[in-house]
This record gives sequence, structure tokens and C-alpha cells, in this order.
Amino acid sequence: MRRIKKILTLIIITFVLFGILNLQRSIKVTDIVCESQYGPCNDNISEKISKLEGLKLYNIKKSVRQFFDDEPYVSEFSYQFQLPSRLHIQVVEKKPKFALNNSSQRLTALVAKDGKVLSLKESSTLPTLDIDSVLPKVGEKVSSENLFALEIVYALTHDYKIKTAKVNESHLVIEVMGGPRVIFPLEGDMDLLLGSFVLLVNGSGNLMKDLKIDGLEGKIVDFRFKNPVIRNGV
Repeated sequence: MRRIKKILTLIIITFVLFGILNLQRSIKVTDIVCESQYGPCNDNISEKISKLEGLKLYNIKKSVRQFFDDEPYVSEFSYQFQLPSRLHIQVVEKKPKFALNNSSQRLTALVAKDGKVLSLKESSTLPTLDIDSVLPKVGEKVSSENLFALEIVYALTHDYKIKTAKVNESHLVIEVMGGPRVIFPLEGDMDLLLGSFVLLVNGSGNLMKDLKIDGLEGKIVDFRFKNPVIRNGV
């Protein structure tokens, strides 16, 4: 008897699933609403998603999954069908945190905090790092060295006026307005490097007096060594 009940239950479940699948294949979606944590989805996403309107629900779900899996602006997404014919999509959008610039390409890559390139623009007001190598394509990640340099530039931009920041061979060179030219390695303990920089610049009065150096403007401060090296600029 129990075996018969189990078989009947499996048959019912199979018919229900089959019915749901057929229903999805027959329902046409005429309205797609896309929202993110910031409000309506950005224009790029909304434009592409709107092209799916008019397709069957089953086909739209497959297309939506494929689209968002390949979309660099989105980190998470979910969707819900609402009667009679609306698909409500919710996404978690990535926002650019830094900018990577190549003057020879005349392009600037907008980069998310995980290092993925979200878009290419002509310019940006975000904390910017100049490089000579070719910019990554949209959806690709910047190198670990460039991401390390971007994080340093981002951290310093909030408290100091950065004139230029550029990756030069195997190190990062930052020119602080009214301050020194600072050289950082492209790997290591970032907190230690930033802490040493702040201590040196903010406490430069006593420190410079001890070192018999009058101020840091025009100097070169090199953090690639165990102890920072300070020398006159060229």
C-alpha cells in the first residue's frame, strides 16, 4: 500500500512539473521591470533586457540567466513572474571604484572593487592610475599589480591632492601636490605602506628635523625598502 502511495505521489509530482514547464512555454511576457539597489537598472541593462519583451516566459528565463552571467555590471540577480504577464527582475549592480587610464589609447577603464573592468570611457573623475600597457577589455580583470596600485591611489586620494599616479615598470609613482614624489612597490603589506606614508607626511615636522631635511616638497620618498629612503628630487 505504501509503495502504491509513493508511486502515485511521484506520478502527481511529475504531472505538476510537466504542467508548470508547459505553462512557462505558453505564457508570453509583455512587460519586464528591472530594479537594482539604486533604483531602476542602468540604461545599458534596461535597453538589453527590454528587447526580450514579447518572448515566452521559458525562453526569457534562459536568456536572462545567460545575459546576467556575462554582464560585468551585475554581481547578483533574481527574478519573479507576476500575473498576468510581467517579469520583475532585481539585480545587485557593481559600481566603479577606480579608473585606469592609457593616454595613448585615449581611453579610461572604469574598474569595480574586485578589479573587473565595467566600461571604457574617454575620461573619469574617479581616483585614476595611468599605465602604459594596453587596457583590459570590458569584463576582464586588471592585473593584481595594477589593482594593488589602484587601492593605494584610492586610499590616498581622500586625504591628499594627487597630481599624478602612474605605474612605472615595477613600481607605483605618485606625485603629491605641494609634497613629495612617492614610490610604492606593487605588492606587500598595504596597511603598513599607507601607515608609513601618513606617519611620514603628517609627522614630517619632527621627523624632518631629526633627519635634518627641511620639508618634503620636491623630495622623493621611496617605500620599496624596509626603511623609507628620502632623497632630493631630480
